[in-house]
Amino acid sequence: MRDQAIIPHKAHLEIVNGLLEKPQSDSRFTLFPFLPIEIRLIIWEYALQKRRIIRVDIVSAQSEHLPPDNKPEDVNVRRQSWVAKVFGLHMISKLFRVNQESRRVAKAFYRIRMPCSLYDTPLSHDSEYPTECCYVNPEYDTVHISRIYGPTPEESMDRFLSFLRLMKQSYDPFHVGVLRLALNQELLRIIQEGIQQWYSKNWVSGKCSAIFQSFKDTVVQLRELYFVSSRCRRQNFEHHELDWPTFNRSLPIRPPMPAFEIYPQDPRSIQADLGQLLLGENPREMPFRWREILHQLGVSPANIEYHFMLGSDPPSQFAITNRKNATEFIQHEDNEWTGAWRLGNSLRNGNWALRYMEYTDRFFECEIGALHEKNLNEDLTMAVKPAFGFWLFPLKAICEWPTKPEENLAQPWQGVSSGVCSMAKHPPALALSFLP
Repeated sequence: MRDQAIIPHKAHLEIVNGLLEKPQSDSRFTLFPFLPIEIRLIIWEYALQKRRIIRVDIVSAQSEHLPPDNKPEDVNVRRQSWVAKVFGLHMISKLFRVNQESRRVAKAFYRIRMPCSLYDTPLSHDSEYPTECCYVNPEYDTVHISRIYGPTPEESMDRFLSFLRLMKQSYDPFHVGVLRLALNQELLRIIQEGIQQWYSKNWVSGKCSAIFQSFKDTVVQLRELYFVSSRCRRQNFEHHELDWPTFNRSLPIRPPMPAFEIYPQDPRSIQADLGQLLLGENPREMPFRWREILHQLGVSPANIEYHFMLGSDPPSQFAITNRKNATEFIQHEDNEWTGAWRLGNSLRNGNWALRYMEYTDRFFECEIGALHEKNLNEDLTMAVKPAFGFWLFPLKAICEWPTKPEENLAQPWQGVSSGVCSMAKHPPALALSFLP
């Protein structure tokens, strides 16, 4: 059951999003309509120039309907067996609805019209818009393909390649497509293990060479690639990794808002927390699988900027849609850590207490992290304030990029611990999400 939380009054629970911005006394400008149209157009476009990360799941199509106003000319698009599900709040800019002038600027800026189903969050089923499209600017937007659902591994690979090809050849009038891409460990495994098998089964068909070449062209033109990890936990009570419960207050929380602002270095005092990150997976696997993909494609793109993207996804029962929801989640975290759930005088063994679990209708003995002997002296006046967004580490934070083709690329990550990891030597950039 979700906590009935109120806005926290404790300073260490204050969300850092918005605190780093310079206060504005008055943002109104009543003379805007009287400016020359050339100036107005520049201002409209400047307002659109924000970095975004667009999460996409590729799933089996439930119907063959596509947006009636945005049907691509390519008849193959309307007959595809899959559909793109896009998750995120405020995906469509308000400038589409201000007036005709702002709408024209917005349509020109977001030139890619990607047919999709729009969802507020991965858990939202009732707020689905199956006949919408997602407006994308490849120069500013990072496409995060988080999952591909296919009946077979070969079909999953086919859908991935088809998606990238359509983004380039059908949806983008300039035929550029994806320039900024984000992939997680699961997707890289599907691509690396499936690319050769897919090619060997499809090379005789006429579509194979075109689809494969389109994939190679997309890879070569990439400007940025994010290796995404979202299994890292802020609170840890499982003692097989550490001997005591820990709370990594520095780790950013990833909300479903697509727009973000990058600070070249996290301004918070995060050094201590960087020394013991519980990643939940071996991050080195991702760049080495990507290196093998490049090897299979026979390309060596020189202009890709690589980043390791790290953030913590909130529990599934929390839909963080605004600052109020975000504040409630931070209060929930604090309640979990301090044991606000404990029953009466059930405390025993220093930091264990009885807890009622509604979904099982039973009582369990659970640990209170804040009362563990190693956490009793935590100075909350010095605690790091929570941030909603994600970290961007340089690639060297997780591994050195293999530069020689003859290096063993098979499985170089095996035998390397995926538990506690220190990144204290490589401070990350902080991407802060815009919380309405």
